[in-house]
Amino acid sequence: MADDCAPSRSLVDQQTGIYTAAMDQMTADLVGEGYAVVPTDYEGPGTPGPHPYLMGQSAGAAMTDIVPAAHELSPDLSSRWVAMGHSQGGQAALFTSRFTDAYSPGLDLVGIVALSPPSQLGAVIEMTDDAGRAGATPQEEAAAGSAGSGSAFLGPLVVAAARVSDVPLEQVVSPPGRALLPDPESRCIAELSRQDSFGGMDLRTFLAEDADLRRIRRTVGTNDAAELHPYVPVLVVHGTRDSTVPMLLSDTLTRQLRERGTDVEYVRVPGADHISVLEESAPRVRAWVTGALAG
Repeated sequence: MADDCAPSRSLVDQQTGIYTAAMDQMTADLVGEGYAVVPTDYEGPGTPGPHPYLMGQSAGAAMTDIVPAAHELSPDLSSRWVAMGHSQGGQAALFTSRFTDAYSPGLDLVGIVALSPPSQLGAVIEMTDDAGRAGATPQEEAAAGSAGSGSAFLGPLVVAAARVSDVPLEQVVSPPGRALLPDPESRCIAELSRQDSFGGMDLRTFLAEDADLRRIRRTVGTNDAAELHPYVPVLVVHGTRDSTVPMLLSDTLTRQLRERGTDVEYVRVPGADHISVLEESAPRVRAWVTGALAG
């Protein structure tokens, strides 16, 4: 969420290196095959204003906006493009499906690649209050497990949702949680995951005991990939040993998308974790991108 965490600053600020370095080889391979690859910083990082972390509407617009920006620099680029991202970027790629037609005239989104995308975020927030209730669905159980394991990304998600919803943070964040609120403005993902930051506090401790999460839930739900209905082919890739974004969430997401009629290919990568899935799925991903752009 901090300006220093903008991907475009990764060459001079090593805080973001854990994620940008993971994507470097895949990017280099695609460029080597003749594709233009244009990354986004999203809304906020590196520029004035807060970053709406995991707010899919903002992220999808940011990923779409870089395509006409690229055409300003190189007018001979094709109008056909594929949205692709990892983790937070996977969610952003899925949300580009809401920014076609009138939003981006003259551009032709032909496919979406989502690697380890977070989803079921509404269930994550819902289950923090009611983790053990009878009849919980598998995705809700996975969400509850995520919520209980720490808030390295869930805490910042609540902060972002509160800002978008205009909910005063003191109404939803506990006193111990409030002590962490300056961290996202100065620390990047590796530091936020440490025990002295969000990585050392589970979401239930981060939230105030009497927190009214109704507006937070609505905002998170609106920005959850589980609510999307893409009309272009989608490739979802997930590692079976991912402990950051549990694979069960993508199991559920692909089922939801298929039930709405979306053309989804789902690849589970045996033994891959949240980072290694990039390298281990790269040949499959490149082949899929080539096929999508070829029609």
